[in-house]
Amino acid sequence: MNFTTNKLRQQGTICNPIFIIGFSTDIEKATQLLVPENHYRIIGYLPIYVLKNRGIEKVVEEITTSGAAEVFVCSWHKIEQRMFLYWKLRNNGITLNILPLSLEEIVEEKTGTFLSLKSGVPFFKLSPPLIAGLDFWIKRCFDFCLAILIVLFLSPLYLAIALLIELDSPGPVFYQQTRVGLHGKRFNVWKFRTMVNNADLKGRHTPQIPNGIKI
Repeated sequence: MNFTTNKLRQQGTICNPIFIIGFSTDIEKATQLLVPENHYRIIGYLPIYVLKNRGIEKVVEEITTSGAAEVFVCSWHKIEQRMFLYWKLRNNGITLNILPLSLEEIVEEKTGTFLSLKSGVPFFKLSPPLIAGLDFWIKRCFDFCLAILIVLFLSPLYLAIALLIELDSPGPVFYQQTRVGLHGKRFNVWKFRTMVNNADLKGRHTPQIPNGIKI
């Protein structure tokens, strides 16, 4: 999957949507360097002072809403709360790239992994442990198709479990819960009920004796 998407990026068939953060002159230089790469589609620019004025949380929220898969930051050493910015982007599945445009900036950077553009300019890439962009949608489709096949294959077993639950105790076969997923979005999950109906609600009102044992 990664080989296919990387090949398509090299050919310019698909491009990662990116944001560029930096001073005005640095943004212009970064644009001149990144556009010829044919790997990226610039969807937004952000002057570096906006991070301080709006706050990192608000800025990251806007970047996430825009659909950007990566962020390129120039003048990284000029940004306050750098690690906070990194962690907020990381938690939203957005890759952070530190693009030093001068030798001074390269010397100041102590961490990261050097990658090289075709133009020979090095940059640091800090990728989140999440899959983003086209890779995310390819994996999502693969997982969805595989899940359908597994459900169909195991459907006789699932039907038997559902029948046993129905015969064992009154109430619905499935138990519904709300979970928090990617980007803080809530979604519902269903699983086979293993307790009496509304056990979670009843447990809140269960009286206790002094030693803490429920009755």
